[in-house]
Amino acid sequence: PASTASRSAASLALPPSGQGPGGRRPRASSNAPPSLISQIERASISEYPRVVRLIRTTLQSDAGSTPEPLVLGAAVSKRLSELLGKVSAQCLSEAAETLLLLQENRQALGGEDVFCSIARVFENRLVYFAMHPESAGSTPSSHLGLLSSCHHQATALEKRQIVSPQVVTTIVDRLADWIAKADLKVLLEQVSPMAALCRAAEPVLEALRERLRQSVRKGLREGQLPIMSRLIQGLSGFSIQALDNGVGRDINKQLAAGVQKWPVDRLRAEVFSEPLPTELHAAVGAGISARLGKAGSLIASTLKGEEDLPRMLQELEALGEIARLAHKMVHLSDAARRAVMDGFSCCTGRCMELGGEMADAISEIQTLQWGVLVTLARPDDGLMGC
Repeated sequence: PASTASRSAASLALPPSGQGPGGRRPRASSNAPPSLISQIERASISEYPRVVRLIRTTLQSDAGSTPEPLVLGAAVSKRLSELLGKVSAQCLSEAAETLLLLQENRQALGGEDVFCSIARVFENRLVYFAMHPESAGSTPSSHLGLLSSCHHQATALEKRQIVSPQVVTTIVDRLADWIAKADLKVLLEQVSPMAALCRAAEPVLEALRERLRQSVRKGLREGQLPIMSRLIQGLSGFSIQALDNGVGRDINKQLAAGVQKWPVDRLRAEVFSEPLPTELHAAVGAGISARLGKAGSLIASTLKGEEDLPRMLQELEALGEIARLAHKMVHLSDAARRAVMDGFSCCTGRCMELGGEMADAISEIQTLQWGVLVTLARPDDGLMGC
């Protein structure tokens, strides 16, 4: 028994420093070049694509001292897990490139399990950034930039089965949440990346449409229409149709109601100062036609005496301006065009009824009426006979 115990103790005794069992040195110490191990352990994430290519070249070479793949794989796994767990937003593309290169050589560097453990670390980092886009900076554009980068890298790696579809879904959901809260001005400033995201993921496009719908649910705020129009047209330039049936219907409804009551200055600034998307023209035409159809007679009905003359002339001048501006942009109904002329005629008749100094305003009314008539009349509609 004593001799057996001695032999057991001897078998458990540690070998001399630097030697393996039986006095042999580990293959890693003799085969893996120290410079390569050193590079693996010290490389930054931006340097890792080069390091992986170097490992691949080394493994493919056979100069009589073949490196130990498991040792190299363990070193790579340890270092990359450290790096990917804290990779910066600016280095996501280098991290993704590294994973693509590792996938090609995974069997030589520890096998599938080792590679998958590294990929899971990067998945967690992508999800972290998606949940905390403010980590990229304080501006909304930087938030969208990070979310867009996460989506781009995740979708590319998901196609190669490196990250799971659930990661892509999580990022898309976070994009939709961000869009729901984003100011339309920010979406307009970021129209190019927004278009790319809409093209890549249908839920992003649906989120954008819902954002537009929500923005007009309580009416169009002053200054909102030009921003929305530029956003819609900007997306259209990238072949993205932001106005589906539901969104278009809601916007057109609010727009038609708005142009019937907005002041002339607002109409001039928001509706007639720049081209609107063609999808909105019908709503503007219908709203302006309805406004013109009753404006003239309303002006005449409020004309009671001389004190009303300045207001009447000002309102008729505004009426004529609206008609001229609208005529250049949208289709006005025949009824609306005739109603404008009838409105001027009603004011003329009212002045004649009241007599006195009121009659002196008739020439001014007719001058205004003639200017509008020249704009609105068509050769075959008989309007010149009004």
